[in-house]
Amino acid sequence: MNKQVTIFDHPLITHKLSILRDERTGGKQFRELVEEIAMLMGYEALRDLPTEYVEIKTPITAINMALELSENSNNEEQNRECFKIIQYQIKAINKLVNDILMLSEIDVEKTNEQKSFEKFNLNELIQKVVSSFGNNEVKINIQCDKSVIFNGNEDLIKSALENLITNAVRYSGSDKIDIILTQDESGIKIQVIDYGKGIKKEHLDKIFEKFYRIDKTRSRKKGGTGLGLAIVKNIVELHSGEICVESEENKGTNFVIKLPVTL
Repeated sequence: MNKQVTIFDHPLITHKLSILRDERTGGKQFRELVEEIAMLMGYEALRDLPTEYVEIKTPITAINMALELSENSNNEEQNRECFKIIQYQIKAINKLVNDILMLSEIDVEKTNEQKSFEKFNLNELIQKVVSSFGNNEVKINIQCDKSVIFNGNEDLIKSALENLITNAVRYSGSDKIDIILTQDESGIKIQVIDYGKGIKKEHLDKIFEKFYRIDKTRSRKKGGTGLGLAIVKNIVELHSGEICVESEENKGTNFVIKLPVTL
């Protein structure tokens, strides 16, 4: 997989953001700098995106509104607030672009006869992913009955697990998450189970679609792009597996990944 695109890594944008942080920056200079950032974002990150990805309009609209508020303003406090809005929305665009690129790269990998797969320990990977969430209010338990070796793309499986656990932590309202790994003659099974509010039946058939959100406003506020579960599904399919979801309102949700023993 290629290195992720990071808008903040662009040297010109980094330089201009450092100028924007200077409290002495006046309203006119502020507007000129932010317009340059918006232009750079457009040419460097958004130029080749398919027009179907209308989700990109939301952060761009917010950036434009912040620009309008700062126009002809010499109010340093207002300019700093506008800068915060623009910085947040640049991060949102960056996350969206990275997710779109990941989906595109997975699609390319699916067409390759020779997959970039290697054997790795699934138990160790799950431990590593759970550890990355650090200390939080949600307790994450791991249940593994034996050591499981899998032949696949470790980075992508890691991304799939991170997406599922992140969703459970952010949106389920559960104070506990169970990660269960099992293997038998039929294959490998990974379950990510929460005990929160659950998902309504009318959403279950759609949640793996691109840009589908159960609660659009809350998802955007928490940094969601609407692509997380679509990415998980594509990663699992790349490994000749399948993913399904079982959920009951006010009782919780169980995402089940099924993978073949050998590929």
